[in-house]
Amino acid sequence: MFELTPHYEQQAKTSVLVEVVMDDGAHLKGEIDAPAEGGLGHILNGLNQFIELRTYEGEVHYISKESMRSVRPMQLPEKEQFPEKIKRFLRADPYHILGISKGSDEKTITAAYQRQLKNFHEILDYLDSSYKVLNQAYEQAGMKTKKLAKLPEED
Repeated sequence: MFELTPHYEQQAKTSVLVEVVMDDGAHLKGEIDAPAEGGLGHILNGLNQFIELRTYEGEVHYISKESMRSVRPMQLPEKEQFPEKIKRFLRADPYHILGISKGSDEKTITAAYQRQLKNFHEILDYLDSSYKVLNQAYEQAGMKTKKLAKLPEED
């Protein structure tokens, strides 16, 4: 009988975070799978005409190497610092997270939330818990503002 297992061993792969600049000036950010040995250079110098890039939004793009102007590897913050930052963030007051005062109105809360989303955009894809905390802070701050607006003012 025939053996169904392959006669070659697949190389271990790693995901490399990159920013690709296209000939038309468009910027794409995402992940490219590369061999653990040889890395991104092995993929860029290989015989394949196309590179598979997965964006942070989950889209898959097959990019022609000829249409790329540059590829820049990106890195997340150091692993040792990352968990401590998350712990501090998870314990923070929702108003502190959003960078607003406790008496802020809904318009200010929404603007602060959107500003923080821009600040955290790159790492939010990797830190689902931080995204949830930011949303909770927005909701909690908004609910407290609504409750304060309903209470009669004291003299």
